[in-house]
Amino acid sequence: MAYYQPSSWDEPCIECYAIGTKTVNTVEAEVYCTQCGTVSESRMMDYRPERRAYTDDTGRKDDPYASLFGAALGCMTETSTSLGKQLARVNVESHRVSPSGKPRPPRGIEEVIRKFEHIVAAAHIPEAVCHTANEMFVEFSATTRTVGSGRDAAYAACMYYASNASERRRSMTEIARDFGIDKDFASVCNKVHSTLVDNKKWAPFFLDRAVKGTDLVQRMVRSCLSDKVQDAVRVKVVFTCDDIWHVLDENDLLQNRNKEGVNVAVIAAACTLMDIAVPAKDIMSACKKGGYKVCESAFNNNMAVVRDAVCRFMKRNLV
Repeated sequence: MAYYQPSSWDEPCIECYAIGTKTVNTVEAEVYCTQCGTVSESRMMDYRPERRAYTDDTGRKDDPYASLFGAALGCMTETSTSLGKQLARVNVESHRVSPSGKPRPPRGIEEVIRKFEHIVAAAHIPEAVCHTANEMFVEFSATTRTVGSGRDAAYAACMYYASNASERRRSMTEIARDFGIDKDFASVCNKVHSTLVDNKKWAPFFLDRAVKGTDLVQRMVRSCLSDKVQDAVRVKVVFTCDDIWHVLDENDLLQNRNKEGVNVAVIAAACTLMDIAVPAKDIMSACKKGGYKVCESAFNNNMAVVRDAVCRFMKRNLV
């Protein structure tokens, strides 16, 4: 007997649009996408919205589902099932506050942080960086609806950006490897970036890499070229893009150009240097589909700047 009935299993995920990936998380009483971790709306057996169903405090003794949901409906009975009692505990936990008076982190947040404690220790990530990443993760989780494996990837992304505050910055590849994030890490970084970058408290952690372009180009390569460039070669393409960006920054060659547009030229140049046959038009269309702002008319000018920088400062020739 199913306790939950999602509105439709065939309905696409509201975040990644994948179909057929929704599953029930009975621990947290939520239906979520197994691909990106985004929670979707679901309904209980009597077709009330799920959150109303287990937070309703009307205390109706004649509620036909009192034995199933127990105190979550304000009517705990001796016949309440273990799931009903668990939901009741969840309801109580959600209203607890810490000794400082601040609300506790959302459910599941503390578990994710504890889950990666040994990885953080093994990677010798400074305590200050961990503290920053934890705060970023709590705020990100409070403003988005992400559970399951999506939370793991989001925490890794917060650790990636928080490492900007340390002397030794972790690369996206390094963080993904250490935290075991094997797919869609770039899109998660995009989501964390867009969610937190406008907050003055966190902006400096995003600003440095965003201004220098190295973070943006890594996200564009990983999210837009995953089906065009093999994994092993893609890492080398990212490093080559970083080298080109360092040359552009050090010699002040950008002149307030659109960085997303420049990145198309940077990626095309990196592919040429690595002898990877990916046409610039394909790179441009993939980046457009990924939601990046790319101007076709400016591509030739951007490519000329990149080609000149590579030839003059890297002593490499682009055909």
